[in-house]
Amino acid sequence: MVLKGIDISSHNETIDFDKVRSSGIEVVIMRCGYGKELSQKDEKFDEYYNLAYNKFKLGTYLYSYANSIETAKLEAKNTLELIKNKDFDYVFYDMEDKKAEKLSKDTITSMYFAYKEIIEQAGYKCGIYCNKNWANNKINISKIPDIKWVAAYGENNGKIPSESVKFSDCDIWQYTNQGKIDGINGNVDLNIIYNWEGKQVSIQPQKDNKGIIATIQESLNSKYGLNIGVDNIYGKETKKALVIALQIELNTQYKKDLVVDGIFGANTKNACVLVRKGARGNITYIIQAMLYCKGYNTNGVDGIFGNTTDIAVRQFQKDNGLTADGIVRKEYFFEII
Repeated sequence: MVLKGIDISSHNETIDFDKVRSSGIEVVIMRCGYGKELSQKDEKFDEYYNLAYNKFKLGTYLYSYANSIETAKLEAKNTLELIKNKDFDYVFYDMEDKKAEKLSKDTITSMYFAYKEIIEQAGYKCGIYCNKNWANNKINISKIPDIKWVAAYGENNGKIPSESVKFSDCDIWQYTNQGKIDGINGNVDLNIIYNWEGKQVSIQPQKDNKGIIATIQESLNSKYGLNIGVDNIYGKETKKALVIALQIELNTQYKKDLVVDGIFGANTKNACVLVRKGARGNITYIIQAMLYCKGYNTNGVDGIFGNTTDIAVRQFQKDNGLTADGIVRKEYFFEII
């Protein structure tokens, strides 16, 4: 499903996000800052986040001034400070600055991977942003397995240009910086989004009239000694509780020695185990709860990986461009949560 998106920064000044939503925009990617210093935070970042949260699918980006692997790492650490306690489907590294132009393609590509490693260890998905010239000539973009956001403007008149203008291997096409939409005075960057798999933030918190999410919340509190609110809404607190439950089960059943912090980082991802039809137990229960909270019907949350759970897993895989075989591999847990 193709989505419409904008990317914004303080240059866009005051934004009426209700009007933006009414204009058909579904994805908002906002600049958190630039460079490696906290003082380089985008002055509108917190305001935009608070106004857009739960109205859009959200991403954020940091504009890079890095000219080495070490400064890329510093920028990643700065990004994590800037976005602390905020939920984003993707964190993009904006690589296009003149300071890096004279570096080799291998070095620039390594800078991206250094940034990505730190971002993903904190539990976020990482992606790259660049213009078409950089995608063709400055970065080994074919080596990057993550979501690719590439600017290619053509006539740059606010309208979608010919498909031939687009960089062929992109998931997001920024096609103009001269766009016009309700809710924003002046020009805004417009994007066509072909692939947006992150679902860390729902457009609206999901409510369940049958009370199953409330039952899941009560169960998490009882089984794992938690104290989350029982409000029948799948939000940030319940998501974190499900990760805590998963970490506890991986430690208890498989001696993984994970830090139980509710953050789905690289260590938790690598510790996850393959789960398929026929499985029973608490990890299956957690998978069912994750799926149900994301809107997939598992016909109850009972810890039994039967036919309905298999169908739900296959549908989730299909919806997210994954091999629809019903097997929950370790790399899929992050997609589900």
